[in-house]
Amino acid sequence: MSVGGGGIIVPITLQAGYAALAAETVNLKHMLLFADGDDAEDMPRALPLTVAAKAKGITTSVVALGNGHDVQDLETMSKLGGGRFYLIEDASRLPAVFAQETVLAARSSIVEEPFMSGSVSRRQ
Repeated sequence: MSVGGGGIIVPITLQAGYAALAAETVNLKHMLLFADGDDAEDMPRALPLTVAAKAKGITTSVVALGNGHDVQDLETMSKLGGGRFYLIEDASRLPAVFAQETVLAARSSIVEEPFMSGSVSRRQ
């Protein structure tokens, strides 16, 4: 193999991920896109996919590695998707960011509100 180009073709990635999430019967559906901040391809087609997924209850967060020319679009994607955006300059921080995002996404599915319990029968 040689060093060479070609970044992530974002719409293809999103379509596959959103389709997999749509097929799941779970309460929390959240996409975490990891992309090169300077080589995320075809962003104009990707943003409407994120909006459509959000309308179907799928949120999207984005981790961008490197502060490149695609960072602004990737950040916009996370906002449109109702998620969070992380700009990472040091790849050694990635495991911590992925762990943090997992906790935050899971926490967002917890509903805390008062409730009244009905009649409770006790066994004696």
